[in-house]
Amino acid sequence: MKPRSPEYTAHYAECKKRFSELTESDQLMVELLAFYYTRTNAADLARMLRQLFANTGNNYTFTTQVVMNIFGGLSQKGFVIIDGEAISCHDEYLDVACRNAVLRKHVMPVLNAIKGVLKASYFAPGQAVSLQYYSEIRRLRLDLFSGSIFMLPEHVSGRATDPDDALLGMPLFCAAMFPFEADWFECLPVICQTSIFRTAMQFTRIYFVDFPGLVKYFCDRRWLKSDAFWRFGALPMAEYQLLKGDFELALLYAEMSQEPEAGAITAAVELLQGNTAGALDLFARAIRANRKSHGRNGGCFDHLGDFFYLVALLAENTPASIKKAEDLVAIASRQNSFLPGLDLLMTHLQRFRIGAVEAFANFEQALGAYHTPLRSWLAIFVFSWVNGCDARLLPAISSVTEIAGPEGLSLPYCECQRMRAELGEKLTNSERKLLAEWAKSGCVPVSHLLEARAQWQIVLDSLKNVLVPDAGTDEPDRMLTWGVSYSLSGAEFDSFLIEPREKIRLKSGRWSAGKLLDINTFNRENPDFPEHFTEHDRRLVRHFMHHRSRTLSSYDRGFNEALLLLAGHPHIYANEGREHVQIETGEPMLVVNEIAGHYEMRFQPEYNGREIIIIEESESVLRVYSFSDLQIRAAKLLKASSQFPVAAKDQLTSAVTALSRRMPVHSNIEGTETLTAVETVPCCEELFLQLQPVGEGLSLKVRVRPFGSHGPAMLPAQGMHEVYTRQENRKLHTARDFLSESQHIEELAARVPMLYGINTEHPEVVFADPEPALELLLQLNDVPGINIEWPEKAGAKRVRTVSFDRLRMRIEGSQNWFSLDGQLRIDENEVVGLQKLLQLYAAGGSRFVQIGEGEFIALTEDFRRRLNDIYSFSESQHGQLRVHQLAIPALEDALADQPNIVFDERWRKVLQRLKNADKLEFSVPTTLTADLREYQIEAFRWLCRMDYLGMGACLADDMGLGKTVEALALLVHKAAKGPALVVAPTSVCMNWFEEAHRFAPTLNPVIFAQSQRRETLAALGAFDLVICSYGIMQREIEMLSEIKWETVILDEAQAIKNMATVRSKAAMALQGNFRLIMTGTPIENHLGELWNLFRFINPGLLGSVESFNARFANPIQSGGDKFVQRQLKRLLQPFVMRRTKNQVLQDLPPRTEIMLRVELSKDETALYESMRRQAVSRLSDIDAAAGQKHIMILAELMKLRRLCCNPSLVAPELDIASSKLSLFESIVDELLENRHKALVFSQFVDHLTIVRELLDNKGIKYQYLDGSTPARTRTRSIKDFQAGEGDLFLISLKAGGLGLNLTAADYVIHLDPWWNPAVEDQASDRAHRIGQQRPVTIYRLITSRTIEEKIVALHHKKRELADSLLEGSDMAGRVTTAELLALLRETSLS
Repeated sequence: MKPRSPEYTAHYAECKKRFSELTESDQLMVELLAFYYTRTNAADLARMLRQLFANTGNNYTFTTQVVMNIFGGLSQKGFVIIDGEAISCHDEYLDVACRNAVLRKHVMPVLNAIKGVLKASYFAPGQAVSLQYYSEIRRLRLDLFSGSIFMLPEHVSGRATDPDDALLGMPLFCAAMFPFEADWFECLPVICQTSIFRTAMQFTRIYFVDFPGLVKYFCDRRWLKSDAFWRFGALPMAEYQLLKGDFELALLYAEMSQEPEAGAITAAVELLQGNTAGALDLFARAIRANRKSHGRNGGCFDHLGDFFYLVALLAENTPASIKKAEDLVAIASRQNSFLPGLDLLMTHLQRFRIGAVEAFANFEQALGAYHTPLRSWLAIFVFSWVNGCDARLLPAISSVTEIAGPEGLSLPYCECQRMRAELGEKLTNSERKLLAEWAKSGCVPVSHLLEARAQWQIVLDSLKNVLVPDAGTDEPDRMLTWGVSYSLSGAEFDSFLIEPREKIRLKSGRWSAGKLLDINTFNRENPDFPEHFTEHDRRLVRHFMHHRSRTLSSYDRGFNEALLLLAGHPHIYANEGREHVQIETGEPMLVVNEIAGHYEMRFQPEYNGREIIIIEESESVLRVYSFSDLQIRAAKLLKASSQFPVAAKDQLTSAVTALSRRMPVHSNIEGTETLTAVETVPCCEELFLQLQPVGEGLSLKVRVRPFGSHGPAMLPAQGMHEVYTRQENRKLHTARDFLSESQHIEELAARVPMLYGINTEHPEVVFADPEPALELLLQLNDVPGINIEWPEKAGAKRVRTVSFDRLRMRIEGSQNWFSLDGQLRIDENEVVGLQKLLQLYAAGGSRFVQIGEGEFIALTEDFRRRLNDIYSFSESQHGQLRVHQLAIPALEDALADQPNIVFDERWRKVLQRLKNADKLEFSVPTTLTADLREYQIEAFRWLCRMDYLGMGACLADDMGLGKTVEALALLVHKAAKGPALVVAPTSVCMNWFEEAHRFAPTLNPVIFAQSQRRETLAALGAFDLVICSYGIMQREIEMLSEIKWETVILDEAQAIKNMATVRSKAAMALQGNFRLIMTGTPIENHLGELWNLFRFINPGLLGSVESFNARFANPIQSGGDKFVQRQLKRLLQPFVMRRTKNQVLQDLPPRTEIMLRVELSKDETALYESMRRQAVSRLSDIDAAAGQKHIMILAELMKLRRLCCNPSLVAPELDIASSKLSLFESIVDELLENRHKALVFSQFVDHLTIVRELLDNKGIKYQYLDGSTPARTRTRSIKDFQAGEGDLFLISLKAGGLGLNLTAADYVIHLDPWWNPAVEDQASDRAHRIGQQRPVTIYRLITSRTIEEKIVALHHKKRELADSLLEGSDMAGRVTTAELLALLRETSLS
């Protein structure tokens, strides 16, 4: 049976049941045989059993006869096989017994007993190969089941077509996985579990085979805390979720993965959702991160990301992207291992898109040798992009859908179904329904990511992708170039064509492809050449005119002269590919040598019967040799005999002497040395590295120069052994050693990690990004025997390593700040100030800091980490670098244990006080009548420590965790020192008053009411607690700011998030020895809000708003910089306490959120579409200021949102029934029938009025609260509802979202979505909080395909930032004017 089949699983369960029916002793016997795995005999079993029971105190006697009796009985029961003297465990019980032993913790005793027999060696000398194989399997199984193995040694080769055939080569994986059982699996080491999961996901990727039990196991929340999973399991999980079509989960796991390759999954999702530009940006970031981690080998991802990256590059179709695509397939071909043959598929696609190969002859050619489901799926798309989408693909499409569909892999399944539909295939109702659901995922058709292009289109694209010259050059608008086409075979040329092409500079700055020059337009006698013709051009054009030809080929008269004239021209280009070609001349040399007892005379290069010989010395570098008539005659004579005896020395000397007067000769015959004009010199064996700036990166070419730095450059170990050149009227000769050149380049690759893989066949490499390019220069510093060459115009670059011990710093305190001053000494003559260093570092953003033109320093990793901290936690003020004293904890690691840093005494005292605070213990006041939970006691002690340190605090616990009682405990603790002030929303003030009376009887709470306010403040003393609303605080700030409060608390502190408001400015004026803000949502919209909140509790900690934006807000919000996010989190962490319900309230009942979609009626749809189109038309014609237009768009959107709630809110005269109200009515009926209570929220009071009319007509009792409800009525309504008076509580979202405890309800209904999900979550938490005993269900009524759906989409899209800084916070993000206008345009119902 196949291990993946249901029959196998059922049979395994039956075997497991039978095994469990054995006695424990019989189970142990079978386990022993199962672990031994191979066949054994009674004698060895007796020794194993004696070893097993040696220290148990049992006096068992195990003879061979006893053993045969024991195992004979088990054989009769079918657990053991006895074949003559051979005894083995039945295959069906191998894994059952081993897993059982793991659960019963029998493994180690059994393992020791087996090892005793094996004598610590699993291989006996002389064993057959098959026996060695099974012995090795036994060793691996013992390691697996004993927990000694960490990384699974097996991988998915992808060479087998059938997945079951592939599993035959993976016995260890099968033992662990089939069938999957979580109880024994979790006994394995965590890293081993993760390794098995990684292998399983590779199997899923290649064979489209799902492992639901394993995936469910790894989706458990406990894995969220596993470092091993995030290091090794998150990336394969992300790729698995991508194939499943769950893009949200794919992004989540990719984001959390610690592998740099995971960024490509995020980019692939962006591409699949139609954002090619955004995907390319993310791919580029992922490549940079990958190269940073893996060096030169990080140019590809070794997973599906490679394929989608190639598609994105080809879709962009720019010269840069085409070059990147070429580099990608080159690297993937070299090292891609995730699927054999995929590199060939990618290479064919890339080369076809540049016109280098033809289309596929048939689909089988695209499919190649490895017919796995993944290969078939990708080959379908590649074939459609190369050959076009036609019926030939249908068999392959059907094959993929038959495999992927049952396994639940939506991406391949649904995309193949899309192609079936495009090809005119009839889909079933269920298939059409599934495709409709898939369309909601936002995935664009994969087949449309690239369009099939005809050959002529590809040629035109290639012509357009000619490189753009620098805009600053003084080149004319016209230029004569010389195109060449040639085919060489050694020194033979099969064909050669020369043609003059006149190019013009286009408006884009590019040169045109070039038009063939018409020679006939010039007067032959007195030609009037254009000014842009150089003298070299004119000589060549005259030669073409003389032969009356527009082009000259190797078959034409005058070709040889034209080729010699062409040599040395600066603008020669290949007609195909457009690369630059260099043509130089050489002269044939007659060489005479004494070899092995005779003389040999030959030409260098060898004469091949042609007057002209062309040698390709290196890529696109040609040398042309022209033989004179005399040389040709001599060469023909030497064809008959080129070897001469030693006795002919005199005659040979005479002949050489005569020939030397007419041609260059090089002879080593005694007596002729003075005749030759050639001087033999030693060969230069050093390597020459030619570096050329390419964008922000570098290209590197490895060359040899046999005649030294001024001689010709040649490819290593290629070309001619004997070489000649002319230098300053000297003719030089030397002999190259190809073996030595090869060894030198191998040594270079070994010494320089960035050049790993470079060799004589691939002596060139390009580093497109600046960081790896600079890393290369750094590594080249210490390599001997090389010469680095830079183009004259580019100038050389230098990189030097510096460490932190070269930085001298002095830190001095003043009030709440410490000034930082220092210098970095690069060498004896060069010093950079600390502030300048930070500015340069911030400008570059990498460990390579540019300190001058072509001058860089490379920070060590330790230096970069420390400098990062100094930059992140300090700011420049009036030319002085300073750091706030509250940032000392974040900076401690960066400045610790450094003798080169001088601290003043105040720094040491502050640091010591911080350390002492951790040792202090604070007891909960005995007068507090509340029984605090453990996490609340922890919060109280943390607040006390913050008070002791003089630091403000942010209590950001999840809504409903009891922040109020935690704060009351602190107030009681500090009450004797003086009065306290609590500022809260009006709806919450009474709650503070009542809870203070209830839990803190020693406090004197007073509501800062309308009358007698000054008298109240004048009489304040110890134990007094003033409770004030934000509105009154704002109006009476002059009085309140005069008081020196012992404690100031801002509840729901997001009320002061906007620094520009009067309310915020009033709050900043309050005086308090200890300042505390309380909020469940510290960030609602953007980081500027966080800055303002911290300005209240710890002024100066985050610097000025400009400094904060430059250091943190802009990089995080605009660039998504994860490192800067972590830095900001480190800075804030000491001052923020944040716990979620899931972390601390294990006994809180579950909370379920359900989105209920409302389908508009025909009348509602018509009205919605009419209003939407009118809005788009009005706004498109308005040319208003940005801010004004933003408001106008919001107003139009508000109308549409209100229409979604109820048409009567925008067009009461039409009397159109509301679909949402109808759905609400049915929900309410069902809830009341099952005796549930519900909170009903809407942001529109008039919408709640319509709901009230409905409830009144139905006779349903309810409570009601909106912003106009008086405080007393409000309190009474809450108490009545909690006491059971009323089944529903209607609440306006803003009025009832804060500070209410309404645990009598177990359902929450949101009638309409708000822009900020945090506001909705706060409202929902009125029911889901401490005191709730029943599960809470939250319904969100969302109107399909309308503005409401888009708002919900924005919720998901813009939450990421705050979650990364303050876990659990919500970040709705600012919605731009463009986004708002897009919402209007995209919510068409037509």
